[in-house]
Amino acid sequence: MFVHAVKKALDQNRKFSTSIKKTCESMDSLLSYLPQLFKEVDMQLFDGAIHSFFKRKKIKLVIKQSTKGPAGVTTYNLMDGMQIHLNKHAWLSPDSTGMVGGNLCSRADTCLIQTFLHEIVHVILFCIYIELHVTQKEAEALIPTHFDPTHNIIFTKWLKQFFNQDTIDNSLLLRATNSNKPLEFHKTVEEIEHTCLATMQTQLSVFYQGTWQPATMSKNQTHLQPHHSRIQTAQNQKLIVPNGLLSC
Repeated sequence: MFVHAVKKALDQNRKFSTSIKKTCESMDSLLSYLPQLFKEVDMQLFDGAIHSFFKRKKIKLVIKQSTKGPAGVTTYNLMDGMQIHLNKHAWLSPDSTGMVGGNLCSRADTCLIQTFLHEIVHVILFCIYIELHVTQKEAEALIPTHFDPTHNIIFTKWLKQFFNQDTIDNSLLLRATNSNKPLEFHKTVEEIEHTCLATMQTQLSVFYQGTWQPATMSKNQTHLQPHHSRIQTAQNQKLIVPNGLLSC
């Protein structure tokens, strides 16, 4: 069963190596590469169990681009099969810089590859639901969540274990305004949380609306998603932001 392959990967603490050397210069070349990447992920983590499951269940896998919605979306139904959609508008420019799942990325292709890995976790869960003969809604109603039902505690745990992504943010592709230079992040999410936030520093900078702006940490940090903070800008705008967009 596919469930056994996932359990084996979890028991052996398998992680996908994201040191991907392939360079894609356009959205089309990225979409052409992703089926190969999917196979590499499947073999490294699950010994090919995902593709074997698709073959046994006669499920087709489609990776395509969309023009709306978030950077990545995964859907499944009997007629269309398993579909991973990547939003072409997320490809801002080849040298786009961003933070996806808490990981820094300095090119549009690597940012969207991180997004694609996030979507593979959705594929894994869909396969398990199919194997167990339960609907997506039935399964998600039983699993606790800190986010929305599709990003439950199982999803977030596997996203971290398999792909080392700390957050579910998968559309955070950024660029600085009035600048031809790529945006640079000098600290990872982990570094920010262990320096700026662990000591509850009040003097911060936040990347907001294309620029770094002075900000202060709110005293109220309750009822937040993991790796998010409540801050206030110098213009008195109150925001909840991913910690990767803070600096001190």
